[in-house]
Amino acid sequence: MDVLLPTMSFYLDTSAFNCLVDKFSGAKEAFATREHLRKSNKIWIVSPLNFYEIFSNSDPHRREILIARLSQLLPSPGMIYSSPTRILLGQVLNFHHPLTEYEDNINQAWFSIVKDDRKTFIYDFDVWLERTRYQNSLHKVIKWIGCNYELTSTDGTTEDIALSIYAAIKTVNPSDFFLQQKHGEKLFYLKVLVIFCVFCLGVEPENKLLETFWNRHAPSLNTFERLHHVFEKYPDELFTSDEIDLMAHFLLYHQVEHVKKVDRGTFRDALHLLYSQHAYNFVTSDGALYDFVRTNRHSALVGVTAFHGRDFYFVN
Repeated sequence: MDVLLPTMSFYLDTSAFNCLVDKFSGAKEAFATREHLRKSNKIWIVSPLNFYEIFSNSDPHRREILIARLSQLLPSPGMIYSSPTRILLGQVLNFHHPLTEYEDNINQAWFSIVKDDRKTFIYDFDVWLERTRYQNSLHKVIKWIGCNYELTSTDGTTEDIALSIYAAIKTVNPSDFFLQQKHGEKLFYLKVLVIFCVFCLGVEPENKLLETFWNRHAPSLNTFERLHHVFEKYPDELFTSDEIDLMAHFLLYHQVEHVKKVDRGTFRDALHLLYSQHAYNFVTSDGALYDFVRTNRHSALVGVTAFHGRDFYFVN
């Protein structure tokens, strides 16, 4: 999935792509946009996250429109960024592995669709929703971290995945370094949430890459035991990672400044933010993402600027 980029690569998160598609009356405008970008040495590049969110759309007609327009915007062969899991395993834990069968199937299907926009992805929508179900409850965990929700004795018997995740991350104790900072305890547990979801539970609909990592390092551990293992073995890598810190700071910003807007898409927005570190331009129509980049002086954002175009926010 890793690609060599031209001088001007554009990554649209799914909110921006939906907004762009609504401005097109048909395929002709999408093809014209692609040609304009080509002449300017510019190119759109997608990520697996774009596909995941399109696949989760409950309107089958809208899904097909989005897939078709996306294929019409991208030149052949249709470049794809690495998945969030592959990026973070590689950059944080220095784990590299060939594409899984699932990743390769996504790639090959996409390359075929870009060549012929009459083609589409074939998948079972109900199975897809089941695979991604737990991610829809992560906004609850983000809110509970914000209000320091106190677990009760009855919480331990619930089948609610959000409560199970919250209970797991609260077993890790913050250091004095975090406790002495404003919002430090919240930031700590948001970091733990990112680490748990990415490195222990999995944020992809198919987590073969993550399972390969664990089969090589600690195959006998269950999902929740993995959390303490990674903290024991990789504490420096995890807590000095700019990528994890950036995602956690965005969740904290959203939690503090936009608490009423913390929803099912908030954690995915944090994952999209990873691509701001790879593309020449990161484009969103999400005001919270724009405000975070514009006002936050995170080390990963040094030299990064945000500006407001018509209907879109650009980060470059």
